[in-house]
Amino acid sequence: MERLFKEQLNKGIEELGLQIDQSITDELVLYLKELKRWSKAYNLTGLKDEKDILTRLFLDSLLYLRYIPSHARRVLDVGSGAGFPGLVIKMVRKELDVTLLEPSRKKASFLNHLVQKLKLENTVVIQTTLEEFSRDFDKVFDVITTKALFKTAEFVKKAGMLLNDRGIVLLSKGRAYKEELQEFNEEKRLSSLFSVEVSSMVIPLTDIKRYFLIVKKQ
Repeated sequence: MERLFKEQLNKGIEELGLQIDQSITDELVLYLKELKRWSKAYNLTGLKDEKDILTRLFLDSLLYLRYIPSHARRVLDVGSGAGFPGLVIKMVRKELDVTLLEPSRKKASFLNHLVQKLKLENTVVIQTTLEEFSRDFDKVFDVITTKALFKTAEFVKKAGMLLNDRGIVLLSKGRAYKEELQEFNEEKRLSSLFSVEVSSMVIPLTDIKRYFLIVKKQ
């Protein structure tokens, strides 16, 4: 199964046009093994089928890499869960300083376990909510990501204060993104401070389209 997973992972990476060292692919296979092992005791993901885990978690997370600027150094991933997309982003872009924010103790423990096992430097796991975290920090991140189910306007209100002047918020959405975008634009104070660009990509090996909302300071 792991051999098939690696073959399909490499195929998806090739479809995305990414140049990823084989050692990183091996680390992603190890990530899968640990995810499956921990999931026997903890509910880290509702996905059971390995093809779904590959496409909806690993390859879906790799989509974010297209939108992370080359100058970015500090990344905040909110509601990291089992590490998607934040940990995958870090594994591919080793130079990034990544903070993984996760309120669940069990999931935060899993993230800490992986960070140590993969010997990832400049990677911090913080077990807290975005609301609590934002009280203590401001304007320090180049990129803020999330796969959690935040509405766009709600998330930008909470996370926007944590962006530096050139920073961006990256939100991945399904087909209902237009409704959220309309809600965002109707909040005049918010839309006067931030602009939103929309870009779409298909998850490799699927016909699932993701709509990325790239939120920037005006």
